[in-house]
Amino acid sequence: MSQAAPDPEPQPLLHVSETVIPAPLSPPSAATPQQEGTPLLQALPAVQERLLQYIQERLQALEFQLTLEQQRQWDRLEEELEQLRQLLTSTTQEQRHRQHAMALRLNETLDELRKEVAEALQRLSQDVDRAFRNSDVQTRSALDKLRDELLHLFSERDRSATPHRLLGELLVTLGKQLQASPIKGER
Repeated sequence: MSQAAPDPEPQPLLHVSETVIPAPLSPPSAATPQQEGTPLLQALPAVQERLLQYIQERLQALEFQLTLEQQRQWDRLEEELEQLRQLLTSTTQEQRHRQHAMALRLNETLDELRKEVAEALQRLSQDVDRAFRNSDVQTRSALDKLRDELLHLFSERDRSATPHRLLGELLVTLGKQLQASPIKGER
């Protein structure tokens, strides 16, 4: 019987850019075919153990990468959300500023229109007063002329007749009363 060779020392794992690859087994020494199978069978549990260790390390590395990627996505999402909040805030402030400016312009325009209307009403009132005074003067003048003509006509027609004289005096009295009494619409 051949002596059992001592268990080979587990070989270190090689790391290549986050990929863990088990180190290749050293080539078996030149031996007889009967001896070859024995070390290979003895190395099999160590290889299995290294493979399990590799798979565990690889799963942990993948889990860590996934965690990092998830965190990056959350960070990116939070950045975008913050940018959207800032955009909303600035847009809202701009809109308020525009509304405030528009309200100020509307108030200024209304004030200007009120002033223009007040001035127009003042001018209209003055024009109406002037027209009323002019018509009042013209009416009085026309009444005076009519009275004078009537008096002149009556006095020339019959100076001796008493009824005509009384009629003239009545017309004079009537004219004076008309001048003394206010005309309708006079202020």
